[in-house]
Amino acid sequence: MNIKFVDFPAFYHNSGNWLSFADGHVEHHRWTDPRTLQGFQAGALIPLVVDSPNNPDLDWIRERTTELR
Repeated sequence: MNIKFVDFPAFYHNSGNWLSFADGHVEHHRWTDPRTLQGFQAGALIPLVVDSPNNPDLDWIRERTTELR
């Protein structure tokens, strides 16, 4: 399976982000893979649909979200 970031997550909270869930709980994750933060360079356009195989940050997101087919 070719895993890609379609749109990079925000990184404003100490190089991480919060996810909120329908049951009311939230989880924080600090991004660990440099590819996750590559979209944030001053004065540059944010790249979209970027290949990111074996990215632990994407694994973290996928473990906590549903997959649309």
